[in-house]
Amino acid sequence: SDPARAASLAIERMESWFRSLGLPVRLREAGITRLSPETVAARVIKAGRGSVGSFVPLDEQAVLRILTIADDAP
Repeated sequence: SDPARAASLAIERMESWFRSLGLPVRLREAGITRLSPETVAARVIKAGRGSVGSFVPLDEQAVLRILTIADDAP
């Protein structure tokens, strides 16, 4: 099986589940529009004392990449 396709399918299903619960999926849907992705990433890392994530530790650049990709999604 194709890992990228499996990941995309998992993301689609998770987003669908969140929406079925009435939860926001994108930052802008949660009303977060005034902060830049760079500001959000810096604050997340500061709150996590240098990194976040328990499965795979993420630094500020990784968080920024995730936020940028998520913000560009439909």
